Amino acid sequence: MKISYIVRRGEKELCEDAALIGTSAVSEGSGETAARFPFWAGAADGVGGNPGGALAAQFVTCGVLGLKPSSPEELRESLVLLNRRLIEYGNALGVGRMASAFTGCYFTGGRCIAVHSGNTRLWRLVDGRFLREVTKDHTVCRMLKDAGRSTEGCNKSEINCCFGGGDERLLARLECFEPFQRGVPGSLMFTSDGIHDHLGPDEMESLLAGGGSLPEKLERLAAAAYDAGSRDDLTCVMVTDTQKEPAG
Repeated sequence: MKISYIVRRGEKELCEDAALIGTSAVSEGSGETAARFPFWAGAADGVGGNPGGALAAQFVTCGVLGLKPSSPEELRESLVLLNRRLIEYGNALGVGRMASAFTGCYFTGGRCIAVHSGNTRLWRLVDGRFLREVTKDHTVCRMLKDAGRSTEGCNKSEINCCFGGGDERLLARLECFEPFQRGVPGSLMFTSDGIHDHLGPDEMESLLAGGGSLPEKLERLAAAAYDAGSRDDLTCVMVTDTQKEPAG
């Protein structure tokens, strides 16, 4: 398995995104690494409206690295405890409302267990080219849209599920599940809203279909997001099984 990634700081003083790359957590940078089972991959996005967003994203990603769940139920129990520790940590630092979205997968060979909260996303690449959203954003806008109500004037970044935030109930919508019953696809991608709020699936597909290595393609994704007006931190993590389905 191969993991390609990019984590870029936007216009903030600190990067509030973080990525899980095999057995490491990365808060800024880019590159590619081989991964051996079992391993984690994913993206975290500290809530920018709350102080301590960078700390929250780092706390969650580093905490998740120590988990080796055997089932979605076990993962959920562990994450509830991790969330409790995050809130206690924030209170001790005087930033009790620090919070983070997080979407990731724990890979154990032919199986993976996913966790999803907030507006970070998991995508599947079909035939290495066509993006399919696996997760649905936990946002007020998405909730209104699913209910058939108007989203006019809605803040699309306002999430209704996250780690931290000073209240354990904010994690009530947490999803822990096995997304693929017929085996793990050859290519999966995780993004933060710094990318997918500014680039649609068609644009991302076109950029990923171009020539060059995966790290080069992720650099083009980041550049295109900034060209489209993104000023946020951004993260993209690509997990590829080169024996199964090339991502180019």
